[in-house]
Amino acid sequence: KMSEASQLNLILNQFEPDAIQILMDYFFSGVFEFPATLFQSKKKQLQIITNLLVCAKVLNIHSLINHCEEILCEYVNVDNVASLSQTADKIKSKKLRDAIVKFHLSLAAAPTGILALQLAIPGQLTHDIE
Repeated sequence: KMSEASQLNLILNQFEPDAIQILMDYFFSGVFEFPATLFQSKKKQLQIITNLLVCAKVLNIHSLINHCEEILCEYVNVDNVASLSQTADKIKSKKLRDAIVKFHLSLAAAPTGILALQLAIPGQLTHDIE
């Protein structure tokens, strides 16, 4: 039988060091903030926030889950909608799923909607349209 410390260590080893550092800072300070070094690229921010969200979900930290979901809901775009959709499904995030649906609806309503929607969901609409 594994001890709780061993189980936590096993869980935390699955996540990026930057996400774990933010998590530890959150535990000690109660404040949710990102180090300035994480603002170097939007892609890196998205990766770390997504990783942190999954970690918070595994550890059942509701306040951190809410913070991460709110940020990710604002990040949804054509470049990341597929990966965010996978994350939403993986952790069963209704908030993120709703933001993705809203994003898809906004694309469909745009003048070039169906083309943009095809770019956002590669391979999923092509056979439905033909």
